[in-house]
Amino acid sequence: MSLSAKIEPHDIIMEVEDLIRTMPALDISWHDEECVDWLGRAKAILMLQQLGVSFEATLAVNSASSSTFKTSWDGKTSLRILLSQVRHSLRMHTMGPLSIAVSKGMVFDYFDGLKKIIQEARTDLLVIDPYMDADFVSTYLPFVSKSTKVRLLASKHISSLRAAASLFGEQHQIGIEVRKAASLHDRFIFVDSKRGFQSGASFHQGGMKSPTTLTEITDTFSAVQAIYEGSWGGSTVVT
Repeated sequence: MSLSAKIEPHDIIMEVEDLIRTMPALDISWHDEECVDWLGRAKAILMLQQLGVSFEATLAVNSASSSTFKTSWDGKTSLRILLSQVRHSLRMHTMGPLSIAVSKGMVFDYFDGLKKIIQEARTDLLVIDPYMDADFVSTYLPFVSKSTKVRLLASKHISSLRAAASLFGEQHQIGIEVRKAASLHDRFIFVDSKRGFQSGASFHQGGMKSPTTLTEITDTFSAVQAIYEGSWGGSTVVT
């Protein structure tokens, strides 16, 4: 089936981001109706001639639906990489890095922006905020994929944060680790070691008391991530 009409990049990005958010878990069989429908949607987007990845997409979809575990796993991983590649490529050419400005009182706008960032994670989510508390767990962690390991680094409210994280992880079968750093000032969130964002306000009160921003880190991403991976490594494990 061939359609000649060109789809706008913004519309493709929206579809790709939804595909990334709803991607089935890699460790399950993709043969039920819901997974097959997802594969069809993914192929429909990735086969668009304007994206230039139709050959790779065909191979990935065929492999992902294989009955052989390794072949299927490799195909699923390739699909995830292709979708991420398309999203970043189109964003660079259309929107640029993600930046959200939030006026005082616009708490839902902040919540919605941060929620979308968190939903992108598939393997690792590192959150740094000195004032992170139990409210962060109940507000944002329901949007974390079950395949994602969550790491929370804070300085204050450690007892309540740890209690909430432990109960949430047990109920939802998500791996969550809480650590305490001696000194933290800024707020960051790192997604799958590929993207990083800085928040002007603490995550639990963004937009509540004053204007703030959520800004994607670009040129300095590797350096900033290395700093906070070091902070994580040197922090105290909370038990």
